[in-house]
Amino acid sequence: MVISSRLKSVRRLIWVSLVAVGTLSILLGAVASIAFHGHLDSEALLVGGVILVLVVPLVIPFLLYVARQLKERDDALRLTQFTINQTQDARKQAEIALQASETKFRSIAESATDGVVVADKAGTIIYWNNSARKMFGFYGDQVFGKSVLSLLPERYHETLKQEAEQLLKTGAPEMEGKILELHGLNRNGYEFPVEMSMSTWETDTNRYFASIIRDVSERKAAESNLLFQANILSQVKDAVIAIDINGRITYWNTAAEQTYGRKMVEVIGQKLEEVISTCRILPEEGSRDHERLLDTGYWFGEDIHVCKDGQELTVEFKTSVLRDENGRRIGHLAVVRDVTERKRLEDMVLHSEKMAAMGQMAAGVAYQLKTPMTIILGFVEVVSRKINSHDALSTPLEAIKTQALRCAGLIDNLIDFSRKEQPVFQEIDLHEAIASALLLIEPRARGNAIAIHKEFSITPLRVRGYKDMIEQVILNLTLNAVDAMPRGGVLTIHTRHVTRQDRVYTQIQVSDTGVGIPVDLQKKLFEPFFTTKGKDQGAGLGLWLVKEIIVSQGGRIEVTSQESKGTTLTVFLPAA
Repeated sequence: MVISSRLKSVRRLIWVSLVAVGTLSILLGAVASIAFHGHLDSEALLVGGVILVLVVPLVIPFLLYVARQLKERDDALRLTQFTINQTQDARKQAEIALQASETKFRSIAESATDGVVVADKAGTIIYWNNSARKMFGFYGDQVFGKSVLSLLPERYHETLKQEAEQLLKTGAPEMEGKILELHGLNRNGYEFPVEMSMSTWETDTNRYFASIIRDVSERKAAESNLLFQANILSQVKDAVIAIDINGRITYWNTAAEQTYGRKMVEVIGQKLEEVISTCRILPEEGSRDHERLLDTGYWFGEDIHVCKDGQELTVEFKTSVLRDENGRRIGHLAVVRDVTERKRLEDMVLHSEKMAAMGQMAAGVAYQLKTPMTIILGFVEVVSRKINSHDALSTPLEAIKTQALRCAGLIDNLIDFSRKEQPVFQEIDLHEAIASALLLIEPRARGNAIAIHKEFSITPLRVRGYKDMIEQVILNLTLNAVDAMPRGGVLTIHTRHVTRQDRVYTQIQVSDTGVGIPVDLQKKLFEPFFTTKGKDQGAGLGLWLVKEIIVSQGGRIEVTSQESKGTTLTVFLPAA
């Protein structure tokens, strides 16, 4: 506005100057006419006009030049004024934006739950938010002007100085945003765990650090508590397994690792049934057991679990419901105890009790049989004396006498066995004992279309034992083999020497091509009174007696069988 007014004034001055020059020229002509002629005449006016004509062309370019210069100055002044105005406007806008940005920063920083501390290049605190004030226990701006290191224990000072210098020199982008775990120091000198990250920025005049500090005291306490609980659970001898609502494993303690042979990292997140096959520690949805679990909060029972290596475990378990703070069901916790060994010992005790009962029963039966067997032998002896050696009854009577004597010997053995007295061992020719037993089997085998294959060792095999008992073992094994092939087949007896655990044994294998034995029944095969035959075909004592005789003579017996393919019973007796 000032520049425009000045330009108008200059224009008016030019016109006034022109008018003044013209007027002055005429006045000069008039003055000259009066001075020379004493009166005003037309010549004088003509001279003034000539002067005006001559002077004006000279004055006008000058005046126009002056006007142009003034106009250029006016334009320059206008541009300068415009630039000044723009700069002032930009500065005002920048000041407004800066003020808004600072207000926004303070608003965000003050509402942040983490502590925000800003320091200049020298590490002097120039700002911190309300969370930082509460965290360190100071009021207002008490720490302004102090070093940011005053908020940390002295043991961290040197390291943080070096990192700050590195950040200033190189920018060290790998350090920006890096979370440091250290301890803060509050106003009372109490240390507390914090996480801190640093960043830096610069302006035209300075460089600044910003530190974001989080108090992790509660989290560290929770982690410590969880670690303490985990240490307790790791010392528990029972397997502890946590499962979420979808049946996926969320916890697996050390005892579980040892019990099932799987590490925690292998099973976390997997379905429980994928890790432990045949597992029933969680009842089926909708079942009565499941309703009981939801109603009472727990469920317990006994189960068979299969380990990673295929080993079967007998376990006892107690399953509880896990709920959150709102009472909502979030999963289950199962405590599983391996009772395989305890069950084995219980079975041994039960077996011993059965054996004691069997011994008493065997003694009673033996005593009851001994009298009629003595009578039979007596009558056989009387009849034998009344006939000659060429009589047709001589051979059958001799066979009756032989088997009656053998039965009498077995009765005596049962009586001795029931008394827990060790029989007198002697060296026995194994092949001879087998041949003696087969004499009683061969007629029945031929009648059932069963072929007997003898695969005897080339070298003689001798064992220490009681001959009648060994023959009884062979007789019982071969009788079972014959009974397993009602439609005919092959009975194979194989003998040889084997070495097991640096000890030499004589091995006897009795194999048949019969119906076989189901896997679930093979474990019960040597139990007293267990039989797969009909009610009238056996009492279930034959294989039990076989095992007892073999074990009493320092041996062992094993069974392998496949349904519809046959069974092999293998006896190991110490070699003589």
